[in-house]
Amino acid sequence: MSYLNESIKLSIVIPLYNGRDHISTCLKSLELALSDLSYEIIIVDNGSTDGGIELIKQSFPCVKVICNKENRYFARANNQGFAIASGNFIVTLNSDTEIIESPFEFLMEFMEKNLDTGITSCPLYFLDERLQPTRRRRKTWKAFLLEFTPFYLFLRIKSMENYLKKLYYENDKGLPAGPQDVEVLQGALLMIKKETLSFLGGFDETFRLSFTDDELCIRCGRLGYRVVFIPEGKVLHHERVSQNRVSLVEFIHWSDYFYYIRKYMGGWPSLFFFYPLYILGRFFRWVFIKFGIIDHLRRKKSDFIDN
Repeated sequence: MSYLNESIKLSIVIPLYNGRDHISTCLKSLELALSDLSYEIIIVDNGSTDGGIELIKQSFPCVKVICNKENRYFARANNQGFAIASGNFIVTLNSDTEIIESPFEFLMEFMEKNLDTGITSCPLYFLDERLQPTRRRRKTWKAFLLEFTPFYLFLRIKSMENYLKKLYYENDKGLPAGPQDVEVLQGALLMIKKETLSFLGGFDETFRLSFTDDELCIRCGRLGYRVVFIPEGKVLHHERVSQNRVSLVEFIHWSDYFYYIRKYMGGWPSLFFFYPLYILGRFFRWVFIKFGIIDHLRRKKSDFIDN
């Protein structure tokens, strides 16, 4: 079996938290996709209570498992896996993904031929076959103002939505004809050279869930490495979120966002500008939704702006 090859070429690191519903599908798809490669799979469990680890140990005995007693979240869990990974190439992969057409050979081949490339990824799709925003530009103050202040109220207006896509995302142009240099790749699947990872030092563990991919790609680029999107392969991303954890995830997202602002958008002084705008935006959003103003405004403004 490819797992047991002493010369491991590829290490797959999968953080897991109560992901029993998807992890079996993910691992089965990996077995098919990696059948011709020497590889290892490392699961880093963040204190799951749904029986997922028992399922893995029973059905996939060759998978390496690290069990944490508490939830160490995305960044720290990945770094734990990176620390024991022995492959020349290391992939961080979400547990709710499914490999339909393997991208791994294409990604490794490109990185072997282009030694200045540090991180690569491939197309990710929603279950309805729509392309996910896999590649994008780094977040700037413009994106913040549009997404998380009172301007958010108008984002469903076509013109404003299109402007945001052009400002931030690349997917509105469809898949590129060939490899494309980008600023940020989505963290659901990232391939990184082991030597690059040693320079980067892994994910910044101050980020727990959000902006881990943004931060790693930005730091990679600043070290002189390329971040490249390869339009080969096909991976489904189920984007699982437990309903009873939505409020916690949102809280962590904002905590990570403000740390991102502090680190890459002006330091502590910038928070005195952005944080009041955020509070103002949340207040207006609550008022507009509670009194039905938001839908009325969108209907009234949509025709005017689109024309």
